[in-house]
Amino acid sequence: MKKLISLSLFALLTACAAPDPYAYARHEDPDAVWRASHGRITAMERVEQAVPVAPRPSEQTSGAGAVLGGVVGGVVGHQVGRGSGRDVATAVGVIAGAVIGNQVEEQNARARAPEYDEPPAAMRSWYKLTIQLDNGGQRIVSQQEIGRLLVGDRVRLVRGRAYAEQGQP
Repeated sequence: MKKLISLSLFALLTACAAPDPYAYARHEDPDAVWRASHGRITAMERVEQAVPVAPRPSEQTSGAGAVLGGVVGGVVGHQVGRGSGRDVATAVGVIAGAVIGNQVEEQNARARAPEYDEPPAAMRSWYKLTIQLDNGGQRIVSQQEIGRLLVGDRVRLVRGRAYAEQGQP
């Protein structure tokens, strides 16, 4: 029984182990990792995108006007009639007050909101670099700052970012 548990545990642990992604590169071709992370910039493009700064004013009300209007309408409706007529007048007052209060809140919100067709926007820019890798592959990298990099420069890739290469292979 112990052998079966040990064998099962060993099989489970080895099945969960991830293969080494660089095993082939280390054993068969030690320069493969270098060629996959170094290359030359073949194209560079500056990309600009407008980013909204302020959202458009909401078309919805907060509901405070409806609540306040309903309370006032209920109090006024309660002053009318007697018995069941008073109850009906109170209910009608609450509903009418809520509708009127919501409309008043909506009008006040529109009066305070700035009027513009397009929301103000800020420009966000970054660079899209196309890199021909030494292993024959191609990578496209997007980054905000490129320093003094130019098309034709040799670069090394570290965590998805291109840096000027200091030494040649």
